Amino acid sequence: MYEAKQSFMKIAESEMEKLKQLGDVSKDRYYRTLLKQSDIDKEELKIMNEDRNKFLLKAVTNYIKCLKCGDKHDLRIFRLTSLWFNNSTLEEVNMEIEDCCQNIKSYKFLPLMYQLAARMDMKSTNYKFQDTLNKVIERAAVDHPYHTLFCVLALANAKKDTELLKTGQSAKRIQAAKNMIQKLRTGKTNVSDIVVNMEKSYRPTRRFNDNTDKKLNKCSCSYHRYKSFEKSFKLAGGINLPKIITCVGSDGKGRRQLVKGRDDLRQDAVMQQVFGMVNTLLDKNQETRKRKLQIRQYKISGLLEWCEGTIPIGEYLVGTFGGPTGETKGAHHRYRPRDQSAHFFMEKFPDPAVWYEKRLAYTKSVATNSIGVAFEQGRILPTPETVPFRLTRDIIDGESAENVNKLAERVLIRLHQKLQGIEDGVQLSVPGQVNHLIQEARDPKNLSRLFPGWQPYI
Repeated sequence: MYEAKQSFMKIAESEMEKLKQLGDVSKDRYYRTLLKQSDIDKEELKIMNEDRNKFLLKAVTNYIKCLKCGDKHDLRIFRLTSLWFNNSTLEEVNMEIEDCCQNIKSYKFLPLMYQLAARMDMKSTNYKFQDTLNKVIERAAVDHPYHTLFCVLALANAKKDTELLKTGQSAKRIQAAKNMIQKLRTGKTNVSDIVVNMEKSYRPTRRFNDNTDKKLNKCSCSYHRYKSFEKSFKLAGGINLPKIITCVGSDGKGRRQLVKGRDDLRQDAVMQQVFGMVNTLLDKNQETRKRKLQIRQYKISGLLEWCEGTIPIGEYLVGTFGGPTGETKGAHHRYRPRDQSAHFFMEKFPDPAVWYEKRLAYTKSVATNSIGVAFEQGRILPTPETVPFRLTRDIIDGESAENVNKLAERVLIRLHQKLQGIEDGVQLSVPGQVNHLIQEARDPKNLSRLFPGWQPYI
C-alpha cells in the first residue's frame, strides 16, 4: 500500500507538471482535482511512514531481544542486519543498534563480516551509521581477530595491484578500512600484536601481477602457521590469471592456495555465505539431513583454499595441453563416441561397493550445487548465462536421468525462495518447476549462447 501510494503521487505530480506547461491552470478542474488528491496522498503517506517507522523499530528491538536471549535463532542476525542497512539513514535505528548490540555476542556478526566491511566509508553525511558500524566491526575484531582481521586487511589492501601498476586511487572505503587497522594496531587491546603479525604475513602474498617473475621469495614473516612458500607457482585459467601457490607449514606439509590479483574476493566470499545458508536449510530438514545433502565449501581469507583431492571435469573429459606433463588425452578422446563421464567411476573405483558410494555422492553433489547457484544472477552478465545451472550431457552421464530428477526435486522442495516463485509468468507446481529448470539447463539454444569460457560443450 505504501509503495502504491508513492507511485500514484508521483504520477499525479507528473500530470500536474505537464498541465502547468500548457498555461494557466488555476481554473482547470482536472488540475485542482489532482492537486487535492496529491495533498491527501501526502498526508496519508506521512501517517503511513510514521506507522512504518514504529513497526520498524519494534521489529529491530524484538530481533535484538531474540539474539540476546539464546543461540537457537542466530539466523535472525541476517534479518536484523538487512533492516539496519535498508534504513541506515534513520538515526533511531542506528541508536537502537548501538545501544543494544553490545549485549549480542559478537560471534553472531561474523557471517556478515564482508557485508559489514563493504559499507565502511569516510563520508560524514551518515555519521551515526558509520560510527555504529565501526563499533560493531571493532568489537568483533577484538573478540575474534582471526575471523575478522583478514576481511578488513583485504579491504585495506584492495587497490595494491593497481597501485603497483601505477593506476587507480584508493577509495574512501579503503581509507576507512586502513583507519580501522591503525586503530586496532595502536589500541590497548590484545589484538594489536595479532594485527602486526597478520600484516607481516599478508605482504608476501600481495605482490603478484602479470609482470612478476615466476619465482617467489621465502616467507620472512614470523606467522606461526606457515614456514615458507615454494619457489614457483602455477597459473590457473581465467581473465585475471589467478596463481596457484603452495604454502609450506611448520609441520612440513605443503598446502595449495589460490591468489587472485585485480579481483574482488568479496564476491567469492558472499557465494560461500549463500552455500552456507543452503547447508543450514538442508541440515534443518529431516529428509535432506538423512541423505547428507551438503554443498562443499572452501575458506577465503585474502587467499582461497584449494580443494585438494579434486580434478576439474574439463581436464578429465578434454585433457590438458602443454604444461609440465605435456599433452594428455581426455575421456572424450579415449571413449568416443561413448564419451561418458561414467567412465571416471569405472576407472577410479573398480570395487562395486565403492563405485556405488562415489557415484551416489557425485549425484548428490550435482543436485545440491545446482540448487546453490540457481538464483539467476548470471543473467545480468555481459554475456548472460542462459541456463540456471550446468546439466549438460557429460554431467548427466555421470549419473542416471532418474536420479537427477529425484535428487533435484528433493532439494528444490526445501528452498522456498525458488519454489514460491513464478517461471515465465506461470505458477508451477514443484515437479513442474523442477522439470522447467532441468529443461532450461539442457536446452541447446541456451547452451549455445553462453560465454565460451563457461565450456558449455562439457
